[in-house]
Parts: sequence; structure tokens; C-alpha cells
Amino acid sequence: MPRPFNKRKDKIWIHPPEVLILGSVLYTVKFLGSREVDQPKGSDIVKDAVNKLKFTRHIKKAEGQKLQKVELHISVHIVRIVQQKSKELLHSIPLNHISFCADDKVDKRMLAFVCRDVDKNRNLCYAFDSDKCAKEIALTIGQAFEVAYRQYVDSGARDAEFRKQMASLCQRVVNLETENGQLKKQVQELKDMFKSTQDTKSQEEVCHLQSGLERSVETKRPNSLLLQPCLTLPNTELSTLFVPPTGSKSPDSGVTDIFDMEPFSPLFGATDLQPESDESEAESLSPRSVKAEHDSPIVGSSSPTFTQDQSG
Repeated sequence: MPRPFNKRKDKIWIHPPEVLILGSVLYTVKFLGSREVDQPKGSDIVKDAVNKLKFTRHIKKAEGQKLQKVELHISVHIVRIVQQKSKELLHSIPLNHISFCADDKVDKRMLAFVCRDVDKNRNLCYAFDSDKCAKEIALTIGQAFEVAYRQYVDSGARDAEFRKQMASLCQRVVNLETENGQLKKQVQELKDMFKSTQDTKSQEEVCHLQSGLERSVETKRPNSLLLQPCLTLPNTELSTLFVPPTGSKSPDSGVTDIFDMEPFSPLFGATDLQPESDESEAESLSPRSVKAEHDSPIVGSSSPTFTQDQSG
């Protein structure tokens, strides 16, 4: 018998776990057969089934039939029963379908285990006659169960960690999507704000241009030219025909004409023609006064008479 590989309190591992994980452990045994049992486990159930199989073996031996030699391949996944000579696969039993395994304490050669037949929904007990290695086979099957369970726990822990990481990543994705939506909303608000600002500036520029055009049109309008003050002819009577601009001073009285002569009238004399005010000057230059001068006779003067040109 091989020495124990590892010792854990009451457990003895006789094979490296990698052998059971990556491959299988082989034992050559004699196959007594299988028999249906009522319960999936129990020493009495197995003992009764083994006794019945032994009785059947004695009958076959008496008839001249020999027990079939098979190879028992044990791994963490499956237990296979293969015919030794032809290598024909007789039975393939998943490890998780085995519910009970035991060796006979009285007969060290006998080994049996109970498994579930899923197809026919029944429990079967398989019995083997080994060369005094029944206990080792039972320990190997037990070790395969323990290694498989540890793999399951480790994979479950890895799966739990993986699920935790996936949940964290999913939450991160949700947060990023929310943040992305908020950023898009802010960008849209900035675009709208920028657009409204540009529209306001454009409207202000248009209003400014319109007001500038209106001012330029007002300055170039012909009517505005009439509001400009008229040019006055210095020291002439014709200058009195123009209305002085608002706020300007009236010309001084007693000015002379361009010939440096005082204006006079045959009717009134030189002193009477001097305007006392703007109103008297305007009255003297009215068409009615001029007509009176034309109609009145020339009396007592040989000097030439100056009349005002009405066309001026």
C-alpha cells in the first residue's frame, strides 16, 4: 500500500490531488455485479446487497463461470468501470451520483458503493472483489470527493469574487452613464447660452447699425440744409432781406452802403431812413412803402433818387 500523501487530523490522503484532478487512479478488481437497493445509503443496506451478490457469484462459479476482471478508474469527476482485456466501458458513474461507499471490515477483499441511476430513477449497489486493497479504494474515492468539494468551494469563492467585481463594474457603468448624461445636458445648456448671447449681440449690432444709418440720413437730408444760417452781405441794404438766424444780433443802425453813403429818401430825408429797430426797417422795406415812393412826386431836389430794387 502506498504511504499517505497528506495527513489532516482524521483524514489520510494517499494520492496527490493533481492526480485525481488531471487524471485518474486505476485499480484492477473483480466485478461481482450491481443490485438495486431501497435506500441511497446505509451499512445494513450495503451488507445485504453484497451478501446477495456473493450468493449469485457462488452459483455462477459452480456453473463454471469466472468473475469478470475490470479496471476501476477514479477521478474527481467520474468513476469508470472498464473491461480489462477489451477495454470496453461497462459503466460510467459521475462522482456526485455516488451516495455511499464502504469496505467490508470482516472480508478485507470486499468493496461496495451505492449510486443513483438517474435514467431509471433507482439506487444501485456495485460490489467488487479486490486483492486486499478494498480500504485503499474506499480512501481514494473519499479523497476524490474531498478534492472535488474543495474545487467547488474555491470555484464558488472565485465566482463570488467575480460576481462582486461584475456588480462593481456594472455600478461603475451606471455611474458613468449618469455622469455622461449630466455632461451632455451641461454642454447643451452652454450651447444654448452661447447661441442666445450671439443672437443678442447680433441684434445689438443690427440696432446700432440702423441707428447709425438713421443718423447719417438725417445729417444728409436736404431739409436740414435749409436750417443753416444764410450768408449776409456786409454793409448793404440787401442784407436786410434775409431773416437773421435765431440768436444772432441785428446789425447796428446807421451803417452805410458800399459807396460809403447814407441812404436817404426825398420824402423824409437821410435821418429818417435810419432804422430805429428791426421792425421799422422791415416796414420801410415792405412793398407798400416802395410803391408809395414810386407814386409820390419828386419835390425840391435835384439829387438823384435811389429806389430799392424789388427783384433783389
